[in-house]
Amino acid sequence: MTLRIRDTAALRLATEARVRKADGTLNPIDRMMIRTPDGLSLFYRRGIRLSANPNAVSGYSTSSFRPAVTSAVTVSVDGGTAPYSHVWTVSAGSPARATSPSSDTTTFTCPGTGDPYSSDVAFFTDTVTDANGLTAQVMVQADFSWGR
Repeated sequence: MTLRIRDTAALRLATEARVRKADGTLNPIDRMMIRTPDGLSLFYRRGIRLSANPNAVSGYSTSSFRPAVTSAVTVSVDGGTAPYSHVWTVSAGSPARATSPSSDTTTFTCPGTGDPYSSDVAFFTDTVTDANGLTAQVMVQADFSWGR
């Protein structure tokens, strides 16, 4: 069985379900369940869900004077309404950065330390906003190391 809720004004799939309270205020519904002969099933869940693949990466440089660069990370979005905007930020105090800070796919780079056999850890957060202003965040750990 498929049940679809459509916005009657624009005949499009609903992006948010709300309930009107007795005082007239509208409150968003976080989720709706449907009871079928097979049991209870999730029908609707508000918001955006994100997953990062992979959720941890590492970068290496053979010279402590050159930047270490990680492999690519891609964030997948489920829910919300396209288009989505991505903003990658790094944990405070880290010199690392995202090479594509407004993309769903990026690599991370960290400048060399000048110290051989050194390492650094940074935590990157992708804040995703959909066309309706709903936001969600996902975090990725990046480990950097340098050799000679």
